[in-house]
Formats: sequence, structure tokens, C-alpha cells
Amino acid sequence: MRLFVASCLDAVLLREAAARVAQLRDADTERTVRWVDVSGMHLTLQFLGEVPDQAATRIAAALETVLPGLQAPQMALAGGGAFPNLRRPRVIWMGLREEGSALVAVHRAVGEALAPLGWPPDKRPFQPHLTAGRVRDGARPGRALIGAVEAARGTAAAARPQTEVVLFRSHLVDGPARYERLRTWDLQGSR
Repeated sequence: MRLFVASCLDAVLLREAAARVAQLRDADTERTVRWVDVSGMHLTLQFLGEVPDQAATRIAAALETVLPGLQAPQMALAGGGAFPNLRRPRVIWMGLREEGSALVAVHRAVGEALAPLGWPPDKRPFQPHLTAGRVRDGARPGRALIGAVEAARGTAAAARPQTEVVLFRSHLVDGPARYERLRTWDLQGSR
């Protein structure tokens, strides 16, 4: 089974993300991007990939030792960009801004809990973002889309507590991936 750990978005942040994706989609007049299904949008904390079925129980138990009692990160949409860059984009993303440092603590706790099970934390710096879309192979987004991404860089909304961390199973099928919640943890919601 294909697993990952993610912070889920509350209804308000999800609506704001949906509005931003709609703006970007409208600017994609060349239809060069496969846009995500916003209803499944999440902030990936650690991708685990294909794991044996029995490993899910051990993973959930390890996360149970670190997640309860952690403070919920206060997050908001903030800007956007592309990986690797806007000149040759492969992924269009929306940025997240955090008030405080709870997100770093949650990310670190997940990594430390899973490392002994064989999933070491990513060596790259954690760059919180929401994937908005993936550029089709060989496609070059037009100026209108690049301009819309650049225009979003200066925007930010009010931060809200994001209280759910979920161990997800990803089902890859034709069309967008389907996500199944295997286990959910509620973080402390107030500052």
C-alpha cells in the first residue's frame, strides 16, 4: 500500500485554496496543467511510498507516541510558485505561511517517530506548500498563467489552526488519486 502523513486543511483554508486554484486554472488558457482535485488537498509531512500492509499498524503506533498533545499550526495561504522554477515549471504550488513554529515541531515529530521504522526524514529543507497542479509532459505554461502565479506571491490570508494530521493511503487510479484515511490525530487547536 502507498502511504503518506499529512496535515489536512480546515474548511476555510480549503475554500481559499479552491478559489486560488480556480484563478490559476482560468489563467491557464493553453491548458498545460493538470489541476488537483482541491477536495483532497493536504500538506504532506512525510511521504512513505509503497509499504507492506502490516507496516501501517507500526507506523500508526509510532505516530501515536508523538502527535497527541502537539500544538496545531496556525497556517494561511501565502503566495505561490513553481518547482523547480517559473522558467521551467513542473509543479505549480501555493505557499503556506505559519504564525509560530508548531508546524516545524509537528514535521520534526513525524520524522523522528518514523526514522526508527526505516523512513528517515527528508534531507531537503521542509518547504510547506500545497500542490495546485502538475504541468503536462513537454508543455510550456503561457504568460497569463505565469503572471497569475507571480501575482499570487504577494497575497496572504488570516492564519487559522489546522488541527488534523492523517495517515493516508493513496489509491492510484485513472484520474486523480483517491485518498483513504487510515488514522487521524487531532492536535491542540488554540495558541
